[in-house]
Amino acid sequence: MHPTTVSEAISYLTSKDVRLYQLIQTTAPPPVDSSGDVYYDLLSCIIDQQIHYRSKSTAFWRFLDLFSGGYPHPQQLLSLPEEAVLDLKVSGRKYQHLRAVATWWRHEGGAQIDWTELSDEAVRRQLASVPGVGTWTTDMVLLFTLQRPNIFPADDYGLKKAMREQYGLTSEGKALKTDMEQIAQAWVPYRSLACRYLWASTQVRKTSQSL
Repeated sequence: MHPTTVSEAISYLTSKDVRLYQLIQTTAPPPVDSSGDVYYDLLSCIIDQQIHYRSKSTAFWRFLDLFSGGYPHPQQLLSLPEEAVLDLKVSGRKYQHLRAVATWWRHEGGAQIDWTELSDEAVRRQLASVPGVGTWTTDMVLLFTLQRPNIFPADDYGLKKAMREQYGLTSEGKALKTDMEQIAQAWVPYRSLACRYLWASTQVRKTSQSL
């Protein structure tokens, strides 16, 4: 997101949500780095059950060490023995999903897609056909990899935790998701940045509790 757009988004969010206004005043701006690599980020989501921008796990980095140059090119991944991945404590099911992503990327057109030209819904349709890639993973790719401004991953555990803390939500299951979505409606069209601040708030809370 361009700095000017970030500034506009912050002004918009703070005018629409008092709790977000308070949060943004006390939380450092969250990083907005992106690899821009859909294939790479899909693999990280499968291995860590978290996109690497947010993950504290070392499993994905150990997985990368299996490849020359530290990049899991599809042809190399497809020739990788299953045992090498299982030795990293990655399950056989995840190994099959990794292979499915590599196959789709190399042989079924994934690498030929210009992701920057697709709408959010078109990205969802493309990724829905890939085994092991669900709604949460697609949300992570849209929000982090492709830097789309209006993504709200309501199924994300960390976001649920942050919104419970910040908004005092006590509901569970579908009711919690409904409550979250109702709050987030005020953030449109900048829900992605609001989510980044909420995730950052959980780290601030952890730090303050450890002092």
